[in-house]
Amino acid sequence: MTFNISSPNEAFDCLLDFLGLSGSDYIHEYYIECDADNNRFLEKHSDKLEAMDLEDVAFLVLHVTSNYDQCKNIKEHGVKNLQEVLSEDTPLNNFLMVHGLTFDVQAKRMIWNDLEYNIDYDSYRDKSYNLSKIEKNIKEIGRKIYFDNQINGFFYTQDAKKYGTNIHLYPEFLFTISNLAPELSHIKDEWSAKCQGYLLYMLVNFNQLAWYSFACYTDKYDFDDDKLDNWSQLKNWMWSLAIDVANSNISLDKYAYMKQNTVINPDQIMDVIKINS
Repeated sequence: MTFNISSPNEAFDCLLDFLGLSGSDYIHEYYIECDADNNRFLEKHSDKLEAMDLEDVAFLVLHVTSNYDQCKNIKEHGVKNLQEVLSEDTPLNNFLMVHGLTFDVQAKRMIWNDLEYNIDYDSYRDKSYNLSKIEKNIKEIGRKIYFDNQINGFFYTQDAKKYGTNIHLYPEFLFTISNLAPELSHIKDEWSAKCQGYLLYMLVNFNQLAWYSFACYTDKYDFDDDKLDNWSQLKNWMWSLAIDVANSNISLDKYAYMKQNTVINPDQIMDVIKINS
């Protein structure tokens, strides 16, 4: 089955399909019998939640990107994490090379204008109070590559363009690079001027998602304990969220984070939609 809560209509259809209800049945059960109480309603269908196998679920995730090749590289090779993007022949890596920036991800080195810099994030983490301005900026580059390098997306968003870092215009990494030095301050604007933003509809397997994609958990131990309970906490969170989206009773984006080594293969990309600036 596909867990698709990308819009209220999609969430409503997904919910009805999973529970085997008609629209009128749902309205009667949820609003009349259960007094619009998510927990009461889901308890009424606890047998279906218990029987659901998360290994058989494909999660619809919305991913925002931008590029100047009409997503040709993505359609051929899939969506990859930042470490792989900076190690391969990709639009972003080629763009950075034009601006004198190259990365040796394995060696944890960045070369800019023929000067080599250490971008090992761990080597900067304990020196927060003794770093120069350029070292603080390099530390942030290292953090993006070695700590925050995973593919991100949305289970649900009202408007991806309102995400705070303008991800429909340029990669977040370019914002980080633009802070390195005044001569690089324009780099994100140059990218956005030549690129088109896209919204990708991707089907992601449960095992590709990081545990912190699921807001029902406080930590990894909580996630592991729920596995022993047939994922009851997660299933209730999923379908309660589906109810809230279907009923347009939600205002916050719901994020989906991939595990750091995840690659979204081309056959997992269901659709590519242009985003108007």
